[in-house]
Amino acid sequence: RGPAGGQHLEEILLVDEVDVFFGPEFYGQTHNQMALLREPAATTILRDIWQYNGKGKSPHDIFEAVKASTPYRQLLKKFPAWSALFEHETLAMSRDLEEFETPRYHYCRRRNRVGYKEMDGMCYERVYGYRTAFAYLNEAAKGNLRDEKEALEHALGVRVPCGHFSYANFVAAAILGVSGTVEALDAREWQVMNGYGVDSYTIMPSVYGRSNFKFMGQQNQNPIQLCDTQEDFFVVITNEVKEKTQNGRAVIVFFETPAILDKYKATAHFRGLPLKNVLSENMSVEDRDYVIKKAATGRQATFSSAVFGRGTDFFCNDRKLQQAGGVHIVQAFFSEQMSEEVQIQGRTARQGHKGTYCMVLMMETLKEVFGVQEAAAKNSPPDQLYQFLCARRQNLNGQKHDEVQRSLKAATERDQLTRKYFCALLQGDARASANMLQEFHTMIKKSSGVKGGCHFTFCLDESGSMAGAPWQSLQTAFNKFLQVRHAAGGDHDLVSVIQFNGAARLTWQCWPLTTAAARDQVLTYSGGGTCFGPALNMAASVLGQGGNGASGLAPVLIFMSDGYNGDGDVTNLLTGLHQSCPDLQLHTIFFGYGPGSDRLQQMASAIPSGQFHLSVDGIQLSETFASIAVGAEFTARK
Repeated sequence: RGPAGGQHLEEILLVDEVDVFFGPEFYGQTHNQMALLREPAATTILRDIWQYNGKGKSPHDIFEAVKASTPYRQLLKKFPAWSALFEHETLAMSRDLEEFETPRYHYCRRRNRVGYKEMDGMCYERVYGYRTAFAYLNEAAKGNLRDEKEALEHALGVRVPCGHFSYANFVAAAILGVSGTVEALDAREWQVMNGYGVDSYTIMPSVYGRSNFKFMGQQNQNPIQLCDTQEDFFVVITNEVKEKTQNGRAVIVFFETPAILDKYKATAHFRGLPLKNVLSENMSVEDRDYVIKKAATGRQATFSSAVFGRGTDFFCNDRKLQQAGGVHIVQAFFSEQMSEEVQIQGRTARQGHKGTYCMVLMMETLKEVFGVQEAAAKNSPPDQLYQFLCARRQNLNGQKHDEVQRSLKAATERDQLTRKYFCALLQGDARASANMLQEFHTMIKKSSGVKGGCHFTFCLDESGSMAGAPWQSLQTAFNKFLQVRHAAGGDHDLVSVIQFNGAARLTWQCWPLTTAAARDQVLTYSGGGTCFGPALNMAASVLGQGGNGASGLAPVLIFMSDGYNGDGDVTNLLTGLHQSCPDLQLHTIFFGYGPGSDRLQQMASAIPSGQFHLSVDGIQLSETFASIAVGAEFTARK
């Protein structure tokens, strides 16, 4: 506490679970300030867009219909200087309609509010763009809102961005915290913390003495079990639960996502278990507390998603359970973050009690996400397999760290402009404030909106390693790109596709994006070796022609591969391509987790606008393609 007289008081930052604060959900991200413009015309627009729910209209078609409507013209008439803002936000409304149930929301009738899962509780202040507004309209359509007028007045309006504060740009005289996962931080995470002056920690021994936790070296227990199919996966989990509960123990199973948990719940395996509970993100606080208290009792099976593996106290006060061996934890996935794994392990053997832990893993997931070879994994002893998986995880986190650093650069730019805007507000400078707010809106529109007409040229790897599921994932991602770009208004875009193995072939040349997005496209697969040079030479020819309507369009090259190329360093080809196309925007994408990502990173670094993306599985590949489609990463350059 400082002296009186209005002198500045220094701030101390208290951090709970330090790995979460410095993780990718915060570090490199921004806290976004919003003001809700509750105009009758804006409310009408949201209600009108809601009427398209389930009608099969694309976001772009909805957007165009709204722009031609009377309420939209009324907004422009009343706020003529903010037409760009209304256009941007109306497009966001149109996009959010399709995804309004993601993430899952929970409506609390007592509060008359929509909430979302946050850690092990529900947060009723969190908002996900216009998805939350449509969640309220969905509940209104079902007649569920206790006070419909009050709830909709609270939720409906145009969201006016007022600033983005980077979580990384905080200033504190001291940073203190308590965490159970400090020892799980890797060298890169420590490097980040060192930058904030956090360079020491103290390990406090447990007042309960040595831990009774067991993972490796358990008697009559395989600590890591591998499964070839989803059916095998569910069978092994069920057998694990039955064996332990029949011996008087309690079992808690953590699935990676609610979707996988739901699949297991739909099986006869789950239905056949006698004493079972499900810990769900959509449960009421009362129901959730009951399941948590019940979990650590004898013969009880509890099934949960990974989110409850952090911080949830499954306290055991059952003597018979302790005599039987305590709570047994089954982690049904391999965590991409060591800290998450440590937290899940910490749900048993608490406060000096007994407890055991094992993993049940899908072989296919290990291959896709971590690049694990099946034969090597199945022939390795559990301790060696675990060490190998940890090494792969560390590699993966290193590549993700590089992505976070690029996000941090864009977040810092928005943060700096936001602080200038707030200074102008505090000084009462209305003109400067308005100008900076418009500059801020222009910045976020450039970083999240469509840039205008582009000629997208794809170079897609169709070598032998892309056969089967990888090729299907690539086609899904490619069609996702077309749909997202079309929905974002890319009516003037052209698309060319070059497929390559040891050679290259031009399968599309300057197709109008509107034509390509009209239906799902099928790209035929060839197979063979991998050479980058032929594809780059062909891309230089396609981009340099300027014909077929491509003249005047911004050139964008998207180069995707899943491994090393046989023709060595090709950066000179990209340097030459950049000289002939100075405005070239380059995205290189490494798909998978095998060797070869460094070559694509090197290619991205060859020109100023180059960006490297890591997509370890099909889901991330689709996300990367969609992100490029709306230009979300165009400002985050290497």
